[in-house]
Amino acid sequence: MKTKLIFFIILNIFICFELRASNVIVSTQSAYKGDEVVFELSIQDAQNDVKSFGIDINYSTDELKFKPDDYEIGPLLEQGYGYLEIKEQSPGFIRIGWFCMLNYKIPKHASGIIAKLKFVALKCKDSKLKIVSLQDHIKDWHIQHGFFNIKENAFCWMDTDGDNKIGLREIINLMKYLSK
Repeated sequence: MKTKLIFFIILNIFICFELRASNVIVSTQSAYKGDEVVFELSIQDAQNDVKSFGIDINYSTDELKFKPDDYEIGPLLEQGYGYLEIKEQSPGFIRIGWFCMLNYKIPKHASGIIAKLKFVALKCKDSKLKIVSLQDHIKDWHIQHGFFNIKENAFCWMDTDGDNKIGLREIINLMKYLSK
């Protein structure tokens, strides 16, 4: 009876839940307020040959400032001939596009970093880099969003209302804390 129950549970897991790996990944990073943050955009185990792709990413402009002219091409794209464009279409919306030239392609099952995107941490608040769409040869691939975690420091601890300033409210909270 136990073996039938275990078999039934395992079978339901495979039927009800999709067990899949992410193919387009934005890394998770941590930094202090004011620091530069570098997110790696990568491909993991390409599902097919890729001769072109498009990736759209949203992020919060309250927590992060994108440095659109200061990105690095990753090793996966440095290997061949192609054209990569990374642009901030509007505040909080990044469009990344690539196409190959000649006979180069990203081969099926390839893995590696496509690009390194640079930001500055603006506030003492966590944030997310969300992949909102994929185009061309990667349009049906699985994704993994990136997360930004702020490292706590004295300023973040003091800025209790999150306005990026040490004001009267923070002084009152500090006085209450010290009087305990």
